[in-house]
Amino acid sequence: MRAPTAAIPIAAVLAAVPATGASGSGGDTVAEAIVTQVLEQRARERERDARTQTLERDAERSREMALTRAREIERLIQEVSLEAGVRRFPDAAGGLDFDLAAGLAPSSEGEKATSVDESRPFAPWHDVLLGALQDEPDEPVDLAEHPELMSDAELARQISNPVGELWLLFNQHDITIRDLEDGGDNQILHNFKFQPVIPLALTDEWRLISRPVLQFNAFDIPQADGSFDTDVGFGDIVLFQLFSNSDPSEKWMTGFGPTWIFPTATQDTLGGDNWAVGPAALVLYLGDPGEFIAGGLVQHWWDFAGAGDQLNLTDFQPIVRYRMTETLNIGAAPNWRYDWANEDWSIPIGGGFDITTRIGDLPVRIGIEVYYNLDPPKGVEEEYGIRLFFVPVIPAPAWANDPLFGR
Repeated sequence: MRAPTAAIPIAAVLAAVPATGASGSGGDTVAEAIVTQVLEQRARERERDARTQTLERDAERSREMALTRAREIERLIQEVSLEAGVRRFPDAAGGLDFDLAAGLAPSSEGEKATSVDESRPFAPWHDVLLGALQDEPDEPVDLAEHPELMSDAELARQISNPVGELWLLFNQHDITIRDLEDGGDNQILHNFKFQPVIPLALTDEWRLISRPVLQFNAFDIPQADGSFDTDVGFGDIVLFQLFSNSDPSEKWMTGFGPTWIFPTATQDTLGGDNWAVGPAALVLYLGDPGEFIAGGLVQHWWDFAGAGDQLNLTDFQPIVRYRMTETLNIGAAPNWRYDWANEDWSIPIGGGFDITTRIGDLPVRIGIEVYYNLDPPKGVEEEYGIRLFFVPVIPAPAWANDPLFGR
C-alpha cells in the first residue's frame, strides 16, 4: 500500500514566504497562492490513497474468488478422474502432486512445484496445468492391474464377462440334495470348485482366457444296507480355454477354444478316471443396467485315454441375468448336461441373485442360486440344488497385459 503523504503545516509554509513589507499586499497574495496549492495537493493525495486502498481490496477479493474456483476445479478433477477409473496424480501420501488453489514455486529445476509462492498470487493456470501434465505417467493406468480404481458399475459388468481382462478367483459351492427312488435318507453331494480366471494378452487384439477348475468333493455314497458312507477328496480337474478378440468395452462377447478333463480324483467315486478333450464356445450379450446379460457357454468332452467308463458328455450353461441396478443382478446360470453314452439328461432350473461390492479395497461378487432338476439322474426321484459363489477380483500382473506376440 502507498504510504499517505505527510501533512505540511500551514505555519511552516507562511514562514517560508519572504517578507516584502509589513503590510505589503504582494506578500499576502503569494502566501495565499502557496496555501491553496498545498491544500489541493493534499486533497489529490488523499483521493489517490483512497483509490489505492479500493484497488487492493478488489484485488484481494479477486484472489479469494480465484482460490475458491481453483479448489472447485481440483475437486472436479479428482471426481472425474476417479469416475474414469484413474487417479491421475497420486503422490506417496495419496494426495495430489499439485495445488490448483495457489501459485506454485518450483524448488529446483526438474522438481515438482510443492510450495506456495506468495509473490505470484495470480499464477497463470497454464503454469499449474503444465506442471501436472509433466508429472502424468507416460501411459494410462491399466485398470485390470488396478481393479480397485474401477467404478462399481464397470466392475460389476466386467466380472460378468467370461472373456474380459480381469483376474478373478471364482469360488463356487454346489450342494445337491437327492431324494432316491428306493426311499430312505436323502443323498447329499457337496462340490466345491476353485476357478481362477487368467486372461493373457496374445496380441493387441487377441487374448487367451484360461480357467482351470479345481474340485473338492464330499459325496454320500449309497451302501447295500441303505445307509451312506461319505467319500471326501479331490475331484477331476477341468481346464477350458477361450480365445477371444472381443472388446471388453462392447456388449457382444465371443470366444472359442479347447476344454480338457484330467483324472486327478483321489477316489473313483469322486471322478471319472478318464482323460478327455473337446471344444468350447461362448456367446454372450452384456447389457446395461435395466437390460439383460444373456448367452451361453457350451463344452463337450470325448475320452481318449484312461480306465474309466466311456465319456461322451455335453455341458451347456445358459446365462440369463437381469441387471436390476449397476451392481445387482437377478437370474441364473445352471449347468445342463447330456450324457450321450448313457442317454441321461440333467436340466436344473431356478434362479437367484448376485451383488458386486467391496470388502475394504477388495472388489468382490457374492451370490446365491437355487435349482430344481427337471430330469434328475436315473435312480433319483427328485433333485434340488443350492449354489453359493464368492468371487474376489485381484490385480492382474503387468506381464499379463503385455502382448506376447507382435510387440
